[in-house]
Amino acid sequence: MIKVNLLSPEKKESVAPEGPIGFSKAEPSAAGVNIPAIVTAAVIVLGVVGAVFWLQSQKIDRMKKDSARLKTEMTRYTETLKTIDELENTRNQLKKKIEIINELKSRQQEVVKMMDKVSEALPDWAWITEMTYNSGSVSISGKALTNNLIADFISRLKDSNYFPNVEYKDSQLKVLQGVEVYEFRLTCSYKEPGKTKEVM
Repeated sequence: MIKVNLLSPEKKESVAPEGPIGFSKAEPSAAGVNIPAIVTAAVIVLGVVGAVFWLQSQKIDRMKKDSARLKTEMTRYTETLKTIDELENTRNQLKKKIEIINELKSRQQEVVKMMDKVSEALPDWAWITEMTYNSGSVSISGKALTNNLIADFISRLKDSNYFPNVEYKDSQLKVLQGVEVYEFRLTCSYKEPGKTKEVM
């Protein structure tokens, strides 16, 4: 006799096949971690840092070049100022010399007149060996055969009214080529009569 099962057949649970012995199925990575994004961000940060470093390096190079240029210009300006100072000193010296020359020219007639008055006061057998004139002061060195001639010379200078303050310094007896002579020195001022200021 044949039997028919009218009940629905039982469903068999499917069993996942096991992997090879000793290996397990890989676990999925941690949720939410995006490796490519992290790498991209790191590259961007490195690029920004590199760009900033490059810009700073360029700025430092420019500052070094500017510093070297300023030092060069400072050296050049210092040399220029030194040259200007030297030229200014030379100009001042020339100005002083010109003033002295002009003063000498303006006083030339007075000096010639002063020397002429000294010559007029000098007696015979007396002569001048040296005479200096500075700022109205006259220094005279000379020789005479006697002390009386020296005294006569001093008197004539005083009487001329051109030589106030005649001062006798000294005299020494010397023998020159067998002849006794007196070497003398004296000082005085020179002032033309009627002038309140001595000739400079």
